[in-house]
Amino acid sequence: LDSNCAAGWLAKGKAEHALGRAADAALSYQAGLRADPQNTELQAQLAAVRGEPPPNLLRQLRDLIFAARLGLENLFRTVEDPEKTTDAFVAANSE
Repeated sequence: LDSNCAAGWLAKGKAEHALGRAADAALSYQAGLRADPQNTELQAQLAAVRGEPPPNLLRQLRDLIFAARLGLENLFRTVEDPEKTTDAFVAANSE
């Protein structure tokens, strides 16, 4: 990435933001603004990212634990196994 290419930083920031990486997106937008301080789209994107609420870390942790309990790393094998798609399996693996 050319550090002087504001359009490149904008594209990188948009991709990071779409992936839910708001902090990384903000850094990319800031880098783009160093290259082109008057870029209104970079300014708007940075303001939008900064205006978002902070991530709920407790919820993210709960979701990770729940996913691990369900064995989501083996999701397709689980779904394809008829014994693991029963009401009893779901009830045994939910909160």
